[in-house]
Amino acid sequence: MKRWLSFFSEYFSVEYKPGRLNVIADALSRRPDFEPTAQHNSGGDPTVATLTVSVPSSNVLDDVR
Repeated sequence: MKRWLSFFSEYFSVEYKPGRLNVIADALSRRPDFEPTAQHNSGGDPTVATLTVSVPSSNVLDDVR
């Protein structure tokens, strides 16, 4: 995982965002089988738990077109 994080950091700004702050999560950010009452303790590094990509807003994309 750290290898991929290092690879993608050349192209993207990678920032950890806890789930409760990720209010505009897309379908890839949410597991359909997730049960909020279950305790998950992976013991892993929390900085690689979430990978988000900043993309231009639709207004910027419309201006480019």
